[in-house]
Amino acid sequence: MLIANKTGWISNEGQENELFDLDPTNLDGVSSEWNLFISPNYPTDKQPITNNFKPTDSDFELEFVDINDTSYTPPFVFGQPFGIRFTRVPLPILPKNINNEESAELLFLDFDDTDDLTAGDKLILCRRDSKNRIKYLFTIEFIADGSDIAPSPGDKIRISTTREFGSDDSFQFAMRASSLDNELAKKELDDIYVVPNPYVGGASWERPYRFAGRGERRIEFFNLPSICTVRIFNIRGELIRTLEHDGGVNDGSLAWDLVSNDDEEVAYGVYFYHVKAPGIGEYVNKFAIIK
Repeated sequence: MLIANKTGWISNEGQENELFDLDPTNLDGVSSEWNLFISPNYPTDKQPITNNFKPTDSDFELEFVDINDTSYTPPFVFGQPFGIRFTRVPLPILPKNINNEESAELLFLDFDDTDDLTAGDKLILCRRDSKNRIKYLFTIEFIADGSDIAPSPGDKIRISTTREFGSDDSFQFAMRASSLDNELAKKELDDIYVVPNPYVGGASWERPYRFAGRGERRIEFFNLPSICTVRIFNIRGELIRTLEHDGGVNDGSLAWDLVSNDDEEVAYGVYFYHVKAPGIGEYVNKFAIIK
């Protein structure tokens, strides 16, 4: 199948802003004003299946050149299934298979019998198989929509296609260790928060004790740096609990069971927490426990 956004006249070839369009007036640097109509030569009701039709997964390029310097002469082929003979005259075009796997050839349908490529004519892009038989790949039609300005040397047409993975394809993967951007981590300290806040008698993730009474109580700190120390203080500035977090780059959460360093359940009230991350910075905020 054709890749639509990589098929047509080429502008800014090989650059970051490389563009393709069937209408050259939409591009910079293309002198021609001939629109293109490019279609795969698949069998249809009007063109029955013959040995001449062949899908392809190669990409092709047609470069217009000065006919006085170089040219391309189509091979002799009877025009089946078109029912006419193709015209064999030098063309100011060099057809190329970009994949360098197969030779590319052009057949010329000269509808106005001028022996020159003009708007309204068609080219049939082909290749030869292993038995030297011509296989039709794409029909390229030139349409003068407005100004009839022919292509100039240097103008190019690209035909890009999708392709299946083959035995000649290879993939290379590289692994690198995770790293920490300290400057970014410092800016993200402000994203640290406590859930639930306030803690009102319980949290949705707590499980009740299976025999009697309530089970574990806990709150969660989120968006913590991968390595840090969390200290929790009451409103008098007394240290209640010290928690160490070592969760890796992708784990920024830490649970607190609402128990002090002395293994006692904390009272209701307002608490402050201080986060200190080595090499990154510090962060202070507060939460509340409500009865």
